[in-house]
Amino acid sequence: QDVSIQTRAGILVYLNVSGNIVESAKITSFGTEHSKTFYGKAQVPFALTIENEGNVYIKPKGSLKISSIFGRTVKEIPVNNKGLQILPKSYRSYGDLLWEGSFWSFGPYKAQLTVQYGNKQIQQLTDTQWIWVIPVHLILIVLGIAVLLTVFFKLYNRWLFKKYAEHRQN
Repeated sequence: QDVSIQTRAGILVYLNVSGNIVESAKITSFGTEHSKTFYGKAQVPFALTIENEGNVYIKPKGSLKISSIFGRTVKEIPVNNKGLQILPKSYRSYGDLLWEGSFWSFGPYKAQLTVQYGNKQIQQLTDTQWIWVIPVHLILIVLGIAVLLTVFFKLYNRWLFKKYAEHRQN
């Protein structure tokens, strides 16, 4: 039996022809991977799927903005930075949206997605997701310091009472 390998190369050409152009898209899913809400550290992977419901290709672009509960933006992650197209009646998933916060990240955070698309008329898709970062390592450090301070002050108070009792006896 003979085995042969053939190599072929092709070029994709995207054309818009005149006619009834429909630019329509929707977010079919947005959230954290595995739909988690609570994280032990600020390393949160997000997943996004956009469906093109129109009859022309689209290049959605935008950002995922992570904000603290006080409204301060802590990180802005670009969405579809490479400008990849979504063909008509199909969808594309974006799984490269990772937020890596600081060691001190703690509390609720709002992840707000804003994506624009369209050539004829710019349209916008938005969605919001809330997550909680409760860093176990930070809580353990604070508890450890609190225990050490409590033990130190108890021992210090005993020492002071002992010195006071000795001073009073003399």
